[in-house]
Formats: sequence, structure tokens, C-alpha cells
Amino acid sequence: MDEIALQYRMVGPDPPVLAVVATANVADQRPRDGNGTAHMLRHALMRRRSFLTGLGGLLAAPAIVRATSLMPVREIVTPFESDGFANAPTGTPQYPTYFTSLNPIFPYRVRPPWHVAGVDYRVGINTGLSLKDPATINPAIATSSGTNPIVLTLQTDNVTLDGYDFTLGGWWRINGSGHSNLTVSNCKLQNFCLFIDTGALTVQYCEIDGLGARGETEFGCLAFLGSGVTSTWKYNWMHDSQNDFIDLHTSDIVAAFNLFDTMGYAVGAHADSIQFAGGGTANNISIKFNTYVQRVATNAGPSSFIDLETQIDAGAQMNNPEVAYNTASNTAAGGAAGSTFYRVAQVVGVINNAYVHDNYADSTNMLGVISDAPMPGRGYHKRGNILLRSGGSF
Repeated sequence: MDEIALQYRMVGPDPPVLAVVATANVADQRPRDGNGTAHMLRHALMRRRSFLTGLGGLLAAPAIVRATSLMPVREIVTPFESDGFANAPTGTPQYPTYFTSLNPIFPYRVRPPWHVAGVDYRVGINTGLSLKDPATINPAIATSSGTNPIVLTLQTDNVTLDGYDFTLGGWWRINGSGHSNLTVSNCKLQNFCLFIDTGALTVQYCEIDGLGARGETEFGCLAFLGSGVTSTWKYNWMHDSQNDFIDLHTSDIVAAFNLFDTMGYAVGAHADSIQFAGGGTANNISIKFNTYVQRVATNAGPSSFIDLETQIDAGAQMNNPEVAYNTASNTAAGGAAGSTFYRVAQVVGVINNAYVHDNYADSTNMLGVISDAPMPGRGYHKRGNILLRSGGSF
């Protein structure tokens, strides 16, 4: 077993909290028990099924203060991780009162000891940019056609679309059309805006508006990724979706420092922020330091925040997926109750060694917080998941 050298220092607000800082290089601490398109049918999608406790002994010591401060957190250090604060856009966060008075709520008893996306720092488009008209994109890179949506079809690999307003002149949808390695950054998009069928995709520092009840309903998601598409999502603000935010096959995805904000406008929706459905093998599913908020009541509410699920295709396989350091709440009064925030379900196919840890959630207006029975897969492990209202575990 690797040894961990720990030191203590006072950080954060006034009064400060005492952070535990790892000073040694530490191997992966994940428990293990051995084995380490083009098309996802949209009809199948519509019928899918509706570091605190790990350091418990240390936290019991009189010198250490639990993470109960309701003041903004600064310079908090979490073990072995970066919380995204250093490279966040400047400006006011979307929901700085998330832990104290949003919707409204009574101040939570606890909060995460790291900087929380959309709460302690802003996400979305970097400040100071003048966004460009996508109609000016060189046709050698991508061509446009149609209306509502205006379809932007890639003509080559390795395209970077930076600083465009894809709401000008109507609704734009970017189609990969067999081309790989697309980067979309500092862009404003709306509705079902990404249809990517191959290769790698990076989406960062973007705002994607699903338009709420006015959003399109054929797919009901904001991004649809075909078989084998690997994707990275960082510092995005995605909000007001009819159904899901991101739909993908069982493929690699890194999602960090994003704010997922309000979904389920469609009647009968089973809305998930990140929804896996379809075949494939994923060896790098890392979903960390994201935030979910249900800002207003919607027709259906959230089905789940993170749906770590193998479904539809018996060939689906997830190896060592990790869901950690995320925060979720649904405090909008008057809407339909949500289902669960964190779901781990081996419906068909295989999930190996799923690890769900150090997440926070409020159970208000939810039927549950985590759904991991009866089949979370071989080697499943969870720890350190905390209820915001009570400080208890889930």
C-alpha cells in the first residue's frame, strides 16, 4: 500500500478551515478486484428507464474543522485534484448563493471544501470577447445550409471554432460529417447544436441554451455523440434543456468544471445531464467537479444528474468509471419531483469497478439521491458522499 504524507494548513474564508494536503505522489487509490453510427435510436433514448468521510478519523480530531463554512471558499486544497478555479473565466459566478439562499433555501449545514463550478467561480464564455458571426467561417473549413437549423457541416479534420455566436440568424447545428478532432470554445450555442459522429470532440468555455419549452423535441438533447466519439467538456454552462444535455454511446468522456442548469421542460421527459445509451467500450469516464442546479420548476424535472448506465446494447462496457467531487440540488418548488442525482446501473452489458466518491447533494424534491441497486456492476465502490442539509452520507 502506498503511504500518504499529510500536512495541515489554514486556508479559505475567515474563519478558515483546515485543509488536509497530500505531499507525496500517490498511486491510484481506487479499489479494484481484478479486471480492471452512427446511431443511437432516438426512440430508444425516449424510452430509457426512468474527501470527507474517507478521512473520518482525521476529521474527528479537535484541531480540524469540518467544511461547514457558508462563506465563499478560497484556496481550498483537495487531495490529488484540481477543482478548476485556477483556469476559470473571470466575472460573477452564476449562483453565488447556491449554498445559502437559492430558490430560497435555508443555509446548508455543510458544503464542499473545494471551489464549486458556477458557485465559487463563473463558467462559460471568457469575458471581454466579441463573438463572431458563424456565417463568416471559411467554407473550406465548414459549409452552412438550411434554416432552423442552419447546419454547419465540417469539411476537414482538426477544426477549432473559437469565439462564435451560433445564435445569430437562427439556430445553428454543427455536424461532424465524418471529420475528427473538433474543438468548440468560447462559443454561444443553442438548442440541439452538436451532432458528432466520429473521432474526438472538445467543448470548453461555452454557453449552450436549450431554450426551455421552446427547444426542439426530435432528439430533446443539446449534444448527440455517435459510436466511438470521445469527448472532453470543461467550463461550460449548459442550461434549460427539454430532455438531456449530453447523449452519447458508451464512450470515453471527461467532464469537469461544468454547470448543468435546469432540464426536463418536455412533458414526460426522462432528463439526464449526461446519458449513456448504446454500445461501445469506455476506459476513461471521468466526471468530476461539476454542478447541477434545478433553477425553476419544469414539467418533468431531472431523471438523473449523472446516469452511469449500460443500456440498449448488450455489448456496452465501462471500465473504471469515476464520478467524484460533484454537487447537485433541486430546490425549485412546484414542479415534478426528480428521480435521482447519481445512477449506477448495469442494465445490460458490463460495468467494472465504478467508483462514486466525495459527491454532495440535496435530497429536496428528489425521490432519491443515488440509485445503485440492484446491479451497479463488478467491483463497485462508493465513499465520502455527503448530504448538504444534514452532513450525513449517501
